[in-house]
Amino acid sequence: MLFRFLPPSLLSLLCCASPLLAAEQPSRLPHPWYEPGTGYSTPPSTDISVVTGVSDNLPGQPVAGQAPKRSTPPPVRRDRSSGEIMLMTGVNNAGEPALTLQGRVSRPVTARTLLTFSLQQQSLPSQRETLSQDTSATGTPLMRQDEDEQLTQQLTRLSLDLSHYYDEGEWHFIPLYGLGSRDKLTTATITTLRQQQRRNEEDNNRHLYGMQIQQRHRLPSGWQWQQQFSGYRMADDHDKDVTISHATPMGAAVDQLVTDLQQTQSHLYQWQGSLQGQLNTEHQLTVDNVWQRKDRQTQRLASAVNGSGMLITSDSGDDDFTEYLYRIGVRDQIRIRPDVTFTPGLHLQYSSLQGMQSNNGSVERQHHDLLPSLALSWQATDQWQLKAEAQQWLSRPSFDQLSPWIEDNQKKLTQGNLQLDAETHRRFSVSARYQQPTWNSSLTLFREHADDVIAQALTGRRVLTRPLYQWRNVGDGYRYGLTLQQGWRPTPRLELAASTTWSDGKLHTDDGNTAPFPNQSRWRVNLNSRWQATSKDQLKLEAQYHDTLNKFTDGAEADSEAPRWTLNLSARHQLSADVYLQLSAYNLTQSGREESKQMRDGVSQYEDERIGALYLLGLHTQW
Repeated sequence: MLFRFLPPSLLSLLCCASPLLAAEQPSRLPHPWYEPGTGYSTPPSTDISVVTGVSDNLPGQPVAGQAPKRSTPPPVRRDRSSGEIMLMTGVNNAGEPALTLQGRVSRPVTARTLLTFSLQQQSLPSQRETLSQDTSATGTPLMRQDEDEQLTQQLTRLSLDLSHYYDEGEWHFIPLYGLGSRDKLTTATITTLRQQQRRNEEDNNRHLYGMQIQQRHRLPSGWQWQQQFSGYRMADDHDKDVTISHATPMGAAVDQLVTDLQQTQSHLYQWQGSLQGQLNTEHQLTVDNVWQRKDRQTQRLASAVNGSGMLITSDSGDDDFTEYLYRIGVRDQIRIRPDVTFTPGLHLQYSSLQGMQSNNGSVERQHHDLLPSLALSWQATDQWQLKAEAQQWLSRPSFDQLSPWIEDNQKKLTQGNLQLDAETHRRFSVSARYQQPTWNSSLTLFREHADDVIAQALTGRRVLTRPLYQWRNVGDGYRYGLTLQQGWRPTPRLELAASTTWSDGKLHTDDGNTAPFPNQSRWRVNLNSRWQATSKDQLKLEAQYHDTLNKFTDGAEADSEAPRWTLNLSARHQLSADVYLQLSAYNLTQSGREESKQMRDGVSQYEDERIGALYLLGLHTQW
């Protein structure tokens, strides 16, 4: 089971993993099942689907919902206890301490039953420095903001995995409890016609508990049945206080006091089932279905007052969202020839949404969708494989995007939108893969169409002098490109992998303009290497690059993010048969976000955000 109490780290390259080497061999030093930098410098999401790792918006998924993976390796039937522990400590570039602890212990209860206990404790600090500038069309400075952010994220997670094996299959019962906190202190100096000081204190506490039940069963006919039930409940308390003041001969004079209190309760229930088997020598049939219910209730008290105690603005009230999803589908893998397979598929999806926000009305809608897919594969030789695919899927808006609260996220004031529709995606691709025992390469050409693209667009309104954005369906667009993936093992001790994607696209906005496809950069490169220097020493490098990232551009602004590199290094040394010393360094380039905007009124906005590095040293032992 995958439990992401904090979203995956932006430093991790797993989301864009390079191809696996064809003849993968176990390294002499085993890899820990836990990446200590997970969650570093990444803000938490309040959508429980993201927190639990359950999503129905993943492209290419034959079932609406990604089956959560275990956070520990699958239990192995053995007649003795086993386990591993990793303890790492370190600092960030500001000298603040960091600590991560991971452990798991497996113990056989009977000859067919295994109990695994897992513990994760994590405290990761991070530091950001941001420079923001506004300049008029004539080059006159309008505003400068120097900001320093100190962030500490803490997580405690406990889980059990009670596994029972029988002749035809296995059962897993996995209860889980998690507790986390996120404390952030931001201080800023804002210079306009006069100099202001801004102090922002945020406390975020979260509790999550739930369980997962899994079954795999082989039927006498040779067919296989799999099912999984997940149920989670999350409580989230968020407290934010902002003080904006300026210096006077008599001391600090308060300009604004902003208070934002939120309490959120979320639930997620999901059942997935899949039946797979061979109809005859030419047909392999898969029938899968998903039922999902998720809801969220939020109470919010937010207000801003001036130095005299007069109310400037208020954004208080309740919201309540409930969403249902049911999806059933069938895929038939037809073997036309021994080396050619054709796989048509069709899924029927029903979804309903009910939502309300006390100050902005309500929404209620239902959708019925047919989602087809086609795949054709030809194994031309033992080394060459050619494939063509076409598929359609939906990407539904999250509750955060629907709720009309005004949120101060990513240096923007952003408001949700109850009228958001789901994005509809259609993707077509052809690929070729060549494979050798020590080297492989694949090339994929793709084209994707998207209707009702969701993006942040300017509303023309301002709140406390700051422009207000809103999530909107801004238009229809397309993107196309190619991905080249390569894996190479030049020697038994060295493994290299790379993934390069080039893409381009256009968005036709509803107001008749044409813009770059949003949140897309033309080039993305991922590099991975692993070197077994000696039988006891191992080095690993991960690097990621993207060039200019185009945000949504309409007639009101042009927004882009500058290119950046991210570099992570780790080294492991074997001290004894089961004890390893590990050194890890994350974000060595201290890359962040550099963003430029050109407003329609001629005002230019520039923002440079730098995220500090993190260094960890610790021990990993297993038995």
